[in-house]
Amino acid sequence: EIGVLVMVLRNPQISFQQIDGESAISRGSVLQILPRYIFHLYHISLRQDFDSTNFMNRVAFCQWAKKDINIGILTLKRRLSENNV
Repeated sequence: EIGVLVMVLRNPQISFQQIDGESAISRGSVLQILPRYIFHLYHISLRQDFDSTNFMNRVAFCQWAKKDINIGILTLKRRLSENNV
């Protein structure tokens, strides 16, 4: 479990397939472990062209995503330090 968390902390862009391939932990276990530590997996892809009418919506989304990612990283660091890893 700690190994999965360390892999995500080192590389927040890591995929299930990479975790499964680089560790002995199954994809199903990874799907159970990450939400337990407030990690929510998502993939962001651009679905529309950039224009001035949606600029502020994009800025707001990026700020929200950055805050959510930072909270997840801080939570993981705190839990890892509690476990003396």
